Amino acid sequence: MEIVSLVLIQMEVNHMNKTSTIINRIQAVDNFLNLAYFCESWKDFIEELGEWGVYSIAKIDFDDKELNVDLLDNFILKECN
Repeated sequence: MEIVSLVLIQMEVNHMNKTSTIINRIQAVDNFLNLAYFCESWKDFIEELGEWGVYSIAKIDFDDKELNVDLLDNFILKECN
């Protein structure tokens, strides 16, 4: 396997790990989950949290480039509404 392929695979694993960590934390913390029920997207969710001074979950910043925003949007829209 080429080195470039291995790097891309590792990036995808990290990408999903951070996204999964955030989803799991939202599900585990009642305040996060309750807020998620009132939001229509990941953007809405992080904007609401930003008003409380919260800019990360599980030490993962909301603007982390490795987050799968599409998956987080789907989670907020489908799982929480």
